[in-house]
Amino acid sequence: VRLAVTGEANLWARRPAVFIWNHRNVHDAQIVGALVRRDFGAVAKRELARVPLFALASRFVPIAFVDRADRRAAVAALQPVTQLLREGVSVLVAPEGTRVAGDELGEFKKGAFRMAMAARVPIVPIVIRNAQDAGARHSTVARPATIEVAVLPPIPVARWTRRDLDRRIAEVRQAYADTLADWPARRA
Repeated sequence: VRLAVTGEANLWARRPAVFIWNHRNVHDAQIVGALVRRDFGAVAKRELARVPLFALASRFVPIAFVDRADRRAAVAALQPVTQLLREGVSVLVAPEGTRVAGDELGEFKKGAFRMAMAARVPIVPIVIRNAQDAGARHSTVARPATIEVAVLPPIPVARWTRRDLDRRIAEVRQAYADTLADWPARRA
């Protein structure tokens, strides 16, 4: 799988950060990890703790496995990840929470944004286009493909409040929709 990345400098502009991406298949998490490269942890659904690859990865990368069915347990599981952010370790989160079929964006959940607010670190949106070219939603084997990625500028959250959180999340989600609708040109 090859990556055609626009805005790569935004990956390094502000760290630590909460890196978020639109989730289409297993491969996009690997793509984001390859882009961020170092000093990161992640959030994943609890079921993945039983998948051998994720269990092995969790020995080397801090992963918070979240029970999405239990909101209180999910919030508690995010506390150590928020602490990682405070200690200078970035975090990778798919705000849709699950792989979304087709080209539509799913609802963005609040966890990633609340962690960024609590740790006072920016959100860095990573928009992935055509991930399905590398594999279908549930495919575990990647096909040869060139995946397009746009890394948007870091979004500071210092002035965000719980009161305006829904609006702020909607703005970030709209930035994804706008980017997917009008893909940025790559610089030579």
